[in-house]
Amino acid sequence: MESPVPIHATRLTRLACLAAWGALGAAGPATAQGDARTALTEQGIYWQSLGRLELAEASWRKLLSADPRSADALYGMSQVELARGNTEAARGWIARLRAAHPGDDRATRFEARNPQPGARATDLQLARSAARAGRTAEAVQMYRTIFNNRPPPEPLALEYYQLLGASAGGWDEGRRGLEQLVRDKPENLDYKLALAQLNTYREPTRREGIRSLVDLSTLPATAPAARASWRQALLWLDARATDAALYRDYLATQSDPAVAQRLQDLNDARPQVAEPGATDPLRPGFAALERGELSTAERRFREALRLRPGNPDALGGLGLVRLRQERFAQAQELLEQASKAGARKWASALRSATYWNLFGQASAARGRNDPSAARSLLERAVQLDSRESAGRTALADLQLEAGDLAAAEQGYARVLERKPGDAQALRGLITTYARQGRVNDALALSRRLGPREADQFAILQSIRIDQARAQARRQEEAGHLADAQRTLEEALVADPSSAWIRHDLALLYRRQGLEAQVRQMMDGLPASQRDTRDDLHTRALLAADAGDPAAALQYLERLPAASRTPAMMQLQRRLWALDQAQRARELARQGQADAARDLLARTESTLGADVPRETIGPLALAYGDAGETTRALSLSRQLVSNGESPSVADRLLHASLLFKANQDTELAAVLEQLQMADMTSAQRKDFDALRAGYDARQAGTQLAVGGDVADRSATLTAGGVDRRRDGEPGLGRLSDRQIPIEARIPVGEGRLVLGATPTVLDAGTLAADVTTASRFGGGAQAAQLQSVGAVEAPGAQNARGVGLSVGYERKNLEASIGTTPLGFAETNVIGNLTYRGQFADNVSLKADLSRRPVTDSLLSFAGTRDPRTGVQWGGVIATGARLDLGRDFGRYGIYGYGSAHSITGKNVTTNSRYELGGGVYLPVSRSASSSLTVGMNLDLLSYDKNLSQFTYGQGGYFSPQSYASLTLPLDWSGRDGRMAWRLNASIGVQSFREDPFPSPFATGMAAFAAPGTQRTGVAYSFAAIVEYQVAPQLYLGGALGFNNARDYRQITGNAYLRYVFGNSGFQNVPTGGMTLKPFSSPYTPLL
Repeated sequence: MESPVPIHATRLTRLACLAAWGALGAAGPATAQGDARTALTEQGIYWQSLGRLELAEASWRKLLSADPRSADALYGMSQVELARGNTEAARGWIARLRAAHPGDDRATRFEARNPQPGARATDLQLARSAARAGRTAEAVQMYRTIFNNRPPPEPLALEYYQLLGASAGGWDEGRRGLEQLVRDKPENLDYKLALAQLNTYREPTRREGIRSLVDLSTLPATAPAARASWRQALLWLDARATDAALYRDYLATQSDPAVAQRLQDLNDARPQVAEPGATDPLRPGFAALERGELSTAERRFREALRLRPGNPDALGGLGLVRLRQERFAQAQELLEQASKAGARKWASALRSATYWNLFGQASAARGRNDPSAARSLLERAVQLDSRESAGRTALADLQLEAGDLAAAEQGYARVLERKPGDAQALRGLITTYARQGRVNDALALSRRLGPREADQFAILQSIRIDQARAQARRQEEAGHLADAQRTLEEALVADPSSAWIRHDLALLYRRQGLEAQVRQMMDGLPASQRDTRDDLHTRALLAADAGDPAAALQYLERLPAASRTPAMMQLQRRLWALDQAQRARELARQGQADAARDLLARTESTLGADVPRETIGPLALAYGDAGETTRALSLSRQLVSNGESPSVADRLLHASLLFKANQDTELAAVLEQLQMADMTSAQRKDFDALRAGYDARQAGTQLAVGGDVADRSATLTAGGVDRRRDGEPGLGRLSDRQIPIEARIPVGEGRLVLGATPTVLDAGTLAADVTTASRFGGGAQAAQLQSVGAVEAPGAQNARGVGLSVGYERKNLEASIGTTPLGFAETNVIGNLTYRGQFADNVSLKADLSRRPVTDSLLSFAGTRDPRTGVQWGGVIATGARLDLGRDFGRYGIYGYGSAHSITGKNVTTNSRYELGGGVYLPVSRSASSSLTVGMNLDLLSYDKNLSQFTYGQGGYFSPQSYASLTLPLDWSGRDGRMAWRLNASIGVQSFREDPFPSPFATGMAAFAAPGTQRTGVAYSFAAIVEYQVAPQLYLGGALGFNNARDYRQITGNAYLRYVFGNSGFQNVPTGGMTLKPFSSPYTPLL
């Protein structure tokens, strides 16, 4: 319980708080002491001063219910949220305060003390980027938002007023702003230069701008820029005879053919105006006017009017002075007076003054955002003088802004007929063509612009970018990815700041599986273009393409709402729906099904009837995860029955929901339709899983695993393997008995694999005859010694030992290290590192680095010793790499492989092995209980040396110098209840060649002779596997295989038991899955 506060202390505290509140800003008009609103204000301030935020909030909310616009309550709520650390919520209350009371200083002070992090810099960057991209009106609005519709701060004033002066209807305001800057800081030459340049952009003020540029061209700091702008203004000027002095002044500073030609044109077209006679006192005034000395001329004409009031020549002369000064309204008035006095010679000058007066009024109307009045005034000006280009160009500008493209095109074209080089009309007509979609016409016309002007003209760059993107899309659709990539990369070199070119290139890289290049491409955008509208838009599209709607939304929401295009608004709506669907699925996975359903219902309510098609599938999946299968199927049926041909992805999604809802009748029909459809490898994998699940359910058993139970459970497997190979006793014959034992333990996202393999080898006893004995160990010399009893015979060839291994396997990666059996004459370290995955949509890859034993014979596998000579050799290891690639086209597939290995052993000559092969496979049928695939395979093999013999230095393994086989493989797999089987067989033809011995590499090896071999014959292989679940946790399996691959005949059989820890029921999918692989020896796998 709080301590009571004394009454006098309470009053003093309240008075102090009220004083402090008043210092923060006016609390509104004073009211009577009993006024309820005043009491609530005092209560809010009081509780806030004590830190009782909940009571202060209650007072402010009561005040807001009585007066929703209460400045004190709005500010008070901002302080409550700020005290709680909710800065964003506080900003929301301040925004309401500013909207209700724009002049309240407390809002300004709040923003000064609590600036939006990075907001000003980001908004300013966006505004500058919009200006660079030619979106002038948008940029002006963004600047005004940054300045809160107040005058710009001095550091930003110059760039703002320059932009404003270049915008439609903003020239007058921009000019006034620059004039104010010059008045405030007359010593700032940048301000003076900008004002002079802006004045040259419009015909009425062009001469004034020229005169300012003349002065600035004499100052070192501004001379280069001023002189360039001076020259350009002279070329833009719709010159009259009286402007000749302006051209002569420029040519006095430097020669220039274009300016000299303009002066010559003026002299040739100079009108013969009747001037006063030589004795006329007005002559000095006209002479000064001719020399451009306007103040002298004005003084002379005023003296004449003082002497002779109403003199038409003096009135006309003074009117000409005003005309040169661009004070058109006064010029028109003076020239009208001169004309009324009967002096017809002033008609041309009067028409010019009237024209420019109308033009000036039209510019003012545009500045007031009154395009209708501006258009009417310009039409009058054009009617008065159709040959003058400024009015017609300005009228076309208005028509272009209003969207009247046909009228704008006609207006610009009329100007260009008379003045083909008019830059303003050229830019206007190019813009008109671009908006009409006449890209080629726009580009053709752009050649009439100077290179510098063309490069700075944003719409031309936009056209070029659009052309490059369109060309790349056509190339990509035609399958020419390299050409599309080259087109986009060339466009990127031309314009590194284009976010859209980078976006298209990034998408192209992603389709090729080059995700690292995707990030590098977007991160390479110049810093000046970061966080611009195009940058954020394209990053959002890329995030959406990657399936991350939350990240895509974050990109879009970094852009002010006023800057988002309609397309961006639609994208934002779609992404929001996708994000909500993902959130709902996550809730469902966490067991919060009710929350997921509520979220989905709110999402659909917000979207209304117009649900984006791209969101229907994700919403359906989310409803399915949340247990709302009826609604899920209702949505998915919209995808597959909308009158159009549904995509494979939509049909697979619908099938998955049918499976979840146990709608097997409809599911069977959908699966039948999908059976022969063209699918990517990922889609085919999803289809196979659905098919397997459907088939399992049809078999009437519970699908509790849906795959390899060992993926999630620990297993212990033990078995026996018996391998027999024909050949001569003591040499090529081999009896191989193994008892492999393996434990698989889930660790992290993979499995730890521990293995031990007791192994016994028996090759028989070498025959005692000299010929046979010469082919072993020490060769002929040892055989001769053996024949005379000098040494004992080699005896029985056998070996025994236990191999050990440890490994780790994940989804795409496996690694192991172990030994050949410990106890053999030669023991080696073996192992492998294997990656399986995909690098494109339907291309699979397997890469294998390995060190494995060569098990063709006892000599190659275990090594042996010749007691006749004491030499020991053998224990052969193949170390190298293999790469397998495959592409699944749905109805058929292709694959290829290649490998290279170094073959080494103790006292065995080093050898090299190279293998290359490939083939095609075709799924023939797939039923509820089996699958049949056939194909064709070509295998090519080559060894550098023939080391197939058994003397010292030889390896005892098949090593032909060339080998080729062409086979037709067949693979049939199926299951019935708790039993599964697989049969793999092939038949074909094989041919190989072995070099004779001795050969050039035989130096230092035991001497014997062996002829070369070349054979061609039938090649066959057969393997049968069966596995049965005898108990919920126990599986029994076996396999039998035989083949005559290469130069031997071999038969292998095995049997095994597998125990699955934690398994609680019978499964209709044995531990090998649909495609069984038998448990067998780690040294001699059957398949």
